[in-house]
Amino acid sequence: ALDCLTAASLVDAETQGVSVRLAAIAQRRRRDCHSMFHDAIQQSLRTGSLFVVTFEDDDVGCSMQQEEQEDWTKRAPDTNVPETPMPEEWALENFFLPTAFPVEVFQPELFNGRNLARCFLPEAAQQLRPYGPPQPGSLADASVGSGGHEAAVAEEAAGEEDPEAQAAALAEKQAAAAEARKLVEKAAAGVTVGRVGSTGHFFEVGGASLEAAGLPLAYCLRPALCVLGRLPDGLGDEEVKELIIKRFGNHVPLHRTVLLLLGDREEVPETLQ
Repeated sequence: ALDCLTAASLVDAETQGVSVRLAAIAQRRRRDCHSMFHDAIQQSLRTGSLFVVTFEDDDVGCSMQQEEQEDWTKRAPDTNVPETPMPEEWALENFFLPTAFPVEVFQPELFNGRNLARCFLPEAAQQLRPYGPPQPGSLADASVGSGGHEAAVAEEAAGEEDPEAQAAALAEKQAAAAEARKLVEKAAAGVTVGRVGSTGHFFEVGGASLEAAGLPLAYCLRPALCVLGRLPDGLGDEEVKELIIKRFGNHVPLHRTVLLLLGDREEVPETLQ
């Protein structure tokens, strides 16, 4: 599964992924395991790629409790159905930390809606305004959106004494907002209106800069879990669910996940079409 995500250029597992096995080893040895999650989330937010947490749950991976592999992404997993139980220390609840690996990762609407990217990116924190975080697609005041809140306050104070200057500043802001709206409409051409989630659409307008026009950049996290262990062949949907719950029920908040099963069969079962 990890190879598929990498081949599709959806993730760079070395910088945007975490091996739970390595994180557990680091935690057991009193090392900073939380930075593994923090740094991977940070890189994922900056690049727009997936943030992937990987369980090396094949028999070989489960037996490597003392081996710290820097190139863990290149290890070929065991092709047999795993029989070794996963260690209890691999449970994700052992690693949750609000500033490094918040539980909201498993509810992206909350993570992104609460602008938790500000905990990982200085540039996202600088976009915060006194009256709350910028909303995706909103038309921000260019002076504030670029991190110049103090300058905006100074301009307001100066404008209070000069009505003409105040009117000119207001007209300039309105003109900038109108121009920014045109850029938004051009960049969003072809995008369905409404809550459609991640569409893969790149908001581009040639050589123009959306941020320079005063539009805040919304950093969105796209998390995924990846397991390397193989399931037995010929299982039905309910049997697959039962096996997943039995193996991962104590390690992963499964009520916040959607199961995607990868196989090498050419025919697709009717229930999965």
